[in-house]
Amino acid sequence: MLDYIFPLILTLLGLWVVVSIPVWISAKIFTAGRVGFGQAMGATLLGPLAYIIVFSILNVIQTLIINNVLFSTISFIIAILSWLGTFKVIFKTGWLKTIVIVIVAIIIFIVGSIAASMLLLTLIPEMPSNVLPVPRMYV
Repeated sequence: MLDYIFPLILTLLGLWVVVSIPVWISAKIFTAGRVGFGQAMGATLLGPLAYIIVFSILNVIQTLIINNVLFSTISFIIAILSWLGTFKVIFKTGWLKTIVIVIVAIIIFIVGSIAASMLLLTLIPEMPSNVLPVPRMYV
């Protein structure tokens, strides 16, 4: 059991850094360069935590008190707003700029993932195709 903890921690830390890079690039573009990588890492750590906490609390309220399916949708929207609010506070931007930062970060992440996958397929042709987001193309 303990043999898996260290690799798990390293993997999660690596994933955290990788996910923070597109957020940092996007935030740097839309805040005139005043956002540092540490702030981007803070946002990618605290944003999901805010989402989980808010959604969990509202889900318990919905289950125990309200018992309405519509409230689940409202809970989801409020949880997303808490995630965005975390980005808004950390990056010191307005709501619109925060949404733009998130959308551009998602686009950067997708493009980067496809580029990395294509590079890996070029460098390691025998790599299993089920671990990459880009389908293998045979010529």
